[in-house]
Amino acid sequence: MAEYLWLILSVVLFAVEALTYTLVCIWFAIGAAAAMVAAFCGADVLWQWVIFAAVSAVLLLCTRNAAKKWLMPKKIEKTNADSLIGESGVVTERIDNLNAAGRIKVHGQSWRAKSEDDSIIEVGETVVVTALSGVTLTVRKKD
Repeated sequence: MAEYLWLILSVVLFAVEALTYTLVCIWFAIGAAAAMVAAFCGADVLWQWVIFAAVSAVLLLCTRNAAKKWLMPKKIEKTNADSLIGESGVVTERIDNLNAAGRIKVHGQSWRAKSEDDSIIEVGETVVVTALSGVTLTVRKKD
């Protein structure tokens, strides 16, 4: 009877993993399958639980990080605004970090700007965008 309970538990855990794809249940599903094999071989219930716990723990500790990197790589989607980094612009309003003032024009669009090194940058100067934070571009004077 126990072997069928392990079978049901294993199937349910595999199904949950297939639906969620979070790499949480897979290790326990394999552990339940190992306990099911032990039950079919006539192992005592205590040994079935030991096998379930041991197989699940070993798989979890040894393979989770590698499997997570392989199955779920992190993808960082760049936005159009991210493409502004490295682009040149012209200061249209004096950049003064102390007074929270400054605007630049890049590709025909006006952006709030701040100086990378807290220096004041005057109107008309050419700058290079070095970072983006929200709707504010961080810039430095172009060499």
